[in-house]
Amino acid sequence: MTESGKTMNVGDVERVVSGLAGGALVMWGLRRRSLGGLVLAAAGAELVRRGISGHCAVYEWLGRNAAQTGPIEIESAVTIDKPAAELYRAWCNPDMLSRVMGDFADVRSTGERHWRWNAHGPADKGVEWESEITEEREGELLRWRSVGDAAFPNDGEVRFHEAPQGLGTEVRLAMRFDPPGGALGRGAIKMLGPTPQRLASRALLRFKNLVETGSVPVPQGNGAAQAGTVPGQFG
Repeated sequence: MTESGKTMNVGDVERVVSGLAGGALVMWGLRRRSLGGLVLAAAGAELVRRGISGHCAVYEWLGRNAAQTGPIEIESAVTIDKPAAELYRAWCNPDMLSRVMGDFADVRSTGERHWRWNAHGPADKGVEWESEITEEREGELLRWRSVGDAAFPNDGEVRFHEAPQGLGTEVRLAMRFDPPGGALGRGAIKMLGPTPQRLASRALLRFKNLVETGSVPVPQGNGAAQAGTVPGQFG
């Protein structure tokens, strides 16, 4: 709670940015010595208040709370018109996970039941960690978790089960990140690529494209029509 009794709903990183931007806006507005300058200064003062109090009336109206802490949990599912056993084998292909997580991290096998992740970060500064497979059930489940001194402790699982009405297989991906440092840690992990809520859905879409066509569509303007094919056939 804030001093005024209102719920804090602005994250730590955003509070700092609001305070700095608001202070600069106040100074700039006052220097203009005009009605427009006073309006800018008032807007800056509101940003400063937002940064100090940690409360945003707009966020409150939208029902958003950017100050929430704790693990970041994401989950998504996709239906693919292929048998579960075939999709399980495709996911376990040594090259598949890196292709699936391509816009978030490079992943490579470092031995039986172990992967090395290198998550992309700003200015080509990535974050690396090791993970191990903790449970596997042929054609049904693959579960893993980070090991050692991971910067962002995490775990994940992918499940395969028959879709309703025999329409192929539902593939469900769930991941959880537990960044240290509260809101600051949550802000840092969001800099590694797609927003956490989009990570699972984008990964599954890439997987679906790979097992169905052997390639991942490349957005127009990249100078290529599609990504290369995955070694082996999944048809």
